[in-house]
Amino acid sequence: MSYVSSWSNLPEELLALIKNRLESPSDISRFRAVCSSWRSSNFHIFKDHLDQFVAEVDLRNNLSSEECLLIQKTIFCLEAHTDNSSSLSCWLFGVEKSGGKLYFVNPFTSMIIHPRPRRLPEVLDLFDYSKITKLQELNIVRSFHEYTDGTEEYEARKALFLSPPHYEEAMLYVGSYSHGRTWTLCKLQNGQWGEGQEINPGFNVHDIALYKGRIWIVDGEGCTRVLDSTFKTMEIAQHLFPEEMRCLAYLVESSLSGLFLVEKQEHWPSDIFRSKRGDGMSISWWIYRLRMQLLLIKVYKLQEEENRWEEVTHLDDQIMFVCCGDYGVSPWSFCVPTTHIPGCKGNSIVFTFNNKHDSLIGNHENPENAGVFDMETGKLRLLQRCPGYASLFWPPPSWLKINALPFE
Repeated sequence: MSYVSSWSNLPEELLALIKNRLESPSDISRFRAVCSSWRSSNFHIFKDHLDQFVAEVDLRNNLSSEECLLIQKTIFCLEAHTDNSSSLSCWLFGVEKSGGKLYFVNPFTSMIIHPRPRRLPEVLDLFDYSKITKLQELNIVRSFHEYTDGTEEYEARKALFLSPPHYEEAMLYVGSYSHGRTWTLCKLQNGQWGEGQEINPGFNVHDIALYKGRIWIVDGEGCTRVLDSTFKTMEIAQHLFPEEMRCLAYLVESSLSGLFLVEKQEHWPSDIFRSKRGDGMSISWWIYRLRMQLLLIKVYKLQEEENRWEEVTHLDDQIMFVCCGDYGVSPWSFCVPTTHIPGCKGNSIVFTFNNKHDSLIGNHENPENAGVFDMETGKLRLLQRCPGYASLFWPPPSWLKINALPFE
């Protein structure tokens, strides 16, 4: 009989090769589950970006350096069979890791869910549920300060990692509040941010994304550009926004379908505020209702060979999530197949109105800060009024198990 070596006796050099190929916290969990010796294995070689790290960012020569965090957030879909029905119920939640612990976070914003509601367990045992699906891993830049040069205010808005999975290089986008007319790119090498380099002063950036290893930009007029390794831009495609509309554009990558451009148009007639506000309706709710009536969403898909955008009416049966901002530059966006979120209709877009409102989707303070756009019907509705979507985010579902194992 031939001798079979156990996993615990694996040579150190081979173990190191396996460690270097682990790309996420879930990969580490699977690695540790193999045997006791692997569970106690030292992971000092694993990149710090999987937890969080602080980097000093020199935004511009005349701006002071301040701290920002790069944090990895993972969005999951939890499925369970409820007591009353054989159909599946779902809940979307985000997870961030800090200090060796995992925290529940709002999937659409950077807000950690605190204080913890009674319905939200301190710990989570995944064996209590039918299925858990990892929808997306996101790299979030969180700035604790706003920056000013006396005339403009700036904030770190987006981090683009150029060489996953090792994350040896990254680009940090820093934009101004006046529609991104001034912006800076800082390059991360060996864990240190280099001096910020101002790109095309006056260039109006609406969004910036990483697609096929290159940095793509859409400006305020609808022109799409690509940044090369020297930060020089090259025009790729052009789609002019209508002049009479207030337009914002967001770039969304799909691993199945390529690169999409989501155009959000708002037309505010001069007499719009003469509309009567309902009894008992707060001003913020009233404005959200008006925005739903005045909002128009169009979606375009990049035809790379022809260097043009083509309007589309479907997403290949996917669901798109876009975290929108009033000044453009979505901190993150992604697409998932409908099979990952049972009960939700494909070819639809879930979006927030403003990413600077760090409030939970559907909470009692701001229940109308998100909407759902059905591309097939062209209908736009508040998320709370869409069957299949309203219960996805907040509050936590009643079927969550309180008795569970440590969520670490």
